[in-house]
Amino acid sequence: MKMRRWVWWTVAGAGVLAFGLILRWGWLDWLVRDDGPVRNVLEGLSWPAGILALLLALAALVRPPSVEKPATVELTDPLIGAEYAFDGRLPTIGEVSLRDLGVSDAISVPTRSAPDVPYIARDFDPVLEQALRDGGTVLLHGPASVGKTRSAAEALRRLYPNRPLLVPVDGRWLQRAVTWDFDLAGVLVWLDDLERFLTPQGLDPAILHVVQRKGATVVATIRDRELACYENAAATRRGDIGVDRLAVNVVAAIPPDRRIAVGRLLTTSEASRARKSDDPRIAGALRAEVGFAEYLAAGPAMLRRWSVGDDPLFYVGQAVINAAVDIRRAGYHEYVSESVLSALYRQYVPPGWRERHDLPPARLGLTWASQRVLGASSCLRQRHDARHGGLYLASDYLVDRAVAGEGPLGGVAVCSAVWDTVLALADGFESLAVGLAAQDAGLLDIAANAYFRAGVACSPIAMYDHAHAMATLGNFAQAERFFRSLSVTGDTNAMVRLANLLNAQGRGDEAQVLYELASRAGNLRAEARIALLYAKDDGGKERDVFYRQAADAGNTDAMVVLAHMLAEREDHEEADRLYRRAAARGNTDAMVAEARRSEDEDAESLYRRAAEAGNTDAMTELALRLIRRGRTTEAQEFFERAGHPHSSG
Repeated sequence: MKMRRWVWWTVAGAGVLAFGLILRWGWLDWLVRDDGPVRNVLEGLSWPAGILALLLALAALVRPPSVEKPATVELTDPLIGAEYAFDGRLPTIGEVSLRDLGVSDAISVPTRSAPDVPYIARDFDPVLEQALRDGGTVLLHGPASVGKTRSAAEALRRLYPNRPLLVPVDGRWLQRAVTWDFDLAGVLVWLDDLERFLTPQGLDPAILHVVQRKGATVVATIRDRELACYENAAATRRGDIGVDRLAVNVVAAIPPDRRIAVGRLLTTSEASRARKSDDPRIAGALRAEVGFAEYLAAGPAMLRRWSVGDDPLFYVGQAVINAAVDIRRAGYHEYVSESVLSALYRQYVPPGWRERHDLPPARLGLTWASQRVLGASSCLRQRHDARHGGLYLASDYLVDRAVAGEGPLGGVAVCSAVWDTVLALADGFESLAVGLAAQDAGLLDIAANAYFRAGVACSPIAMYDHAHAMATLGNFAQAERFFRSLSVTGDTNAMVRLANLLNAQGRGDEAQVLYELASRAGNLRAEARIALLYAKDDGGKERDVFYRQAADAGNTDAMVVLAHMLAEREDHEEADRLYRRAAARGNTDAMVAEARRSEDEDAESLYRRAAEAGNTDAMTELALRLIRRGRTTEAQEFFERAGHPHSSG
C-alpha cells in the first residue's frame, strides 16, 4: 500500500513540474493569441451563453418558491394492528357498533327501520355483570348463534360505555402488544371466538397474566364444541404437546365462576320477557319451529329464496347459487370469481329454460343471489378483489342444508363439471380437501387425481391417500409403488398398508417382513397382524393367551393389539370394549382406533385428546376431518405438528 502511494506522488509531481515549465517558457502562447483558435472559439460561445444565463435568471423570478417535501415518518404507533383504533387512540365501547363487535345482523321488517333487534335480558346477566366488575377474564360459552356475543356486548355497554376497547386482530398481535409501553388500565380486551387467538405464538397463560396485571379486563366468547376440545385436552398429560398445551392452559386458567353458560333455548322467564317486546321479529322467533337465532339470521328465508320461484331471473339466480354450493360440497371452500360461476351455472338451469332468449345473464343472477334476505344474510357472500373483481362464496347455512338433504340440491350428487372445475382451481392443500370430498362421494378416480396433485404439491398424506385409492380401484401396481415410496421414509402405517396389499395378492412372505419392521418400530396394528398370521400355526393360541393375560394385567398396548385382532375376526363388540378400556387409561392408539369407529362429535373429541398427547396419527386424522369442514388453517397446524407440512397455495 505504501509503495503505491509513492508511485502516485512521483507521477503527480512530475506532471506539475512539466506544466510549470510550459507556462514559464511560453510554449502554448500561440493558442491564446488574438488570432489563435482557442480565443476564436471562446468568443463564438460567449453570446449563446449570455442569452441562456439571462433566460435562467428570468425563470427564477417567476417560479413559485419551492416547498420542502416532508420526510417519510415511520409509523410506530403500538395501536396499529388493533381494530377500530383511530386518531392515535382506542375507541370506547360506546363508539363501536354491535356489528363491529361480531353481532350478526337480524332480519328486518317493514315496521322496523333499526337493524338491531331489541336485547332480551338473560337470566345470567346479573352474574355476568358482577364478573365484569370483578375484572380479570370472563368467558361466555354456548352453542353457535345463541347470543353469546350480543350478551357480552350489551353488558359492557350498560356498565362501561366510556371505557376504551381493544380488539386485537389475532393472537400474535396480542403477544407483541404486551411488550409495548402503553397503559392498559381500564381497557376492555375483546376476544370474540377465543379459539382464533389460541394459535401458535398467540395467546398463552403468561400473556393473559400480563394483560390482567396491567389492569385490563378480558371478555371472550367460545362455542361449547371448541371449549369441550380444550377441556378434554386438559385432562391428558402424556407427551409433549408444545404451544397447543399453552392454549389449553389458557382455558384451564379461567375459573368455573368466571365462565357464563349461554343456552340455545330461552328459559321460561326469558321467554316471558321476550313476549313483552313489541318487535315483530321477536314474536316471530318465539313462534318459529327453528332455533331462535337461526330465525333472526334469516336462515329459513334464505332457503326459501333459493328454492321457490318461477321467473327467468329466479332460475338464473338459483343456478348460480347451486354452482356455488356444489363447489363447496366438492371440497373447495375459497371465494370464486364471476367467470367461474358463469361457466357453470347453465348446468343447473332447468332444460326448459336453458335456451330461452329472455334468460338474464349470469351477472344479474349473481346480483340477485348476493342481495340480503330480509336485511340480514345473503345466499352468496361477496367481496371484491383488485385482480378478479367480484368474488363469491356460498352461505354456510345453505351448504349445511344441502348436505342435510334439503333445498334444490338435497339428495343430488355434485355434477361432473364442478369436479373438473375444482380440480383446476385447487392448489396444494386445497387439492387434498377436494380429494377427501370426492372420496366421501364414492368417486375414487377423482379422489385419486386430487390426491396425486396434492402429493406432487408437497403432501405425503395425499400420496398415501392416492395409493389407497389406487388399490381400491384395482390398480395394485401403482398402489404398491406409492406405498413403497412412503415406506422407505419410515412411515409404519404405509408399511402395514403395503403388507396388507401384498398379503392379499398371495405374497405373504414379503408381507410378514414388512409387518415385522413396522412392529419393531412400535406399530401396534402391525403387531396384531403378525399375531393373526401366527394364529394359522400352532403358536397362535399361545400368542392369543399372552395378549389376553397382558391386557387383563392392565397393559394398554396389549389391549390395543388384542382389540385389533378381534376386529379383524369381526368380534367388534369385544374390540370396542378393549379400545374404550385402553383409551380411558390414556392409550392414544386406542383413542384413535375408537375414534375411527365412533360418531362424528365423539370422534373429534377423541382425536383431539390423542393429538394433544402427541399422537401423530390422531393429528393427521383430525386434520383431515377439519379439511372436510373447510377449516384449512387449523388443519394445516395439525399437519405441521404431525410432521407433514403443507402449502396452502
